[in-house]
Amino acid sequence: MAVNASKLTDEWTVRFMTDRRTRKFGEIARTGRLTLAYYHQAGGAYVRLIGRARVIDDVTVKQAIWQPGSFKWHPGGPIDSNVVLVELVTERIETWNTASGIVPDPTKGL
Repeated sequence: MAVNASKLTDEWTVRFMTDRRTRKFGEIARTGRLTLAYYHQAGGAYVRLIGRARVIDDVTVKQAIWQPGSFKWHPGGPIDSNVVLVELVTERIETWNTASGIVPDPTKGL
């Protein structure tokens, strides 16, 4: 599933809005974990951010970071009770860029 994520902070934290009725929300609520993958098609490279996730339901916080483009996915806006903010605090970063010779060690898994 694609998300419209915020820019990374210096601490590698990412925030995005989602709907609490999605499978993604259920997994985050159950495990407190999240993986986000970014893919650069032209370069054939990707990076995965893996870490702790928390759900923020505070309307004031949601309003403070709301982007007008988010109405496309969440027409009820930040005050919609089904719209929640997810915050990922990155604990591990994995990269893969075959063209540059950056590939994971196959003996250690991804």
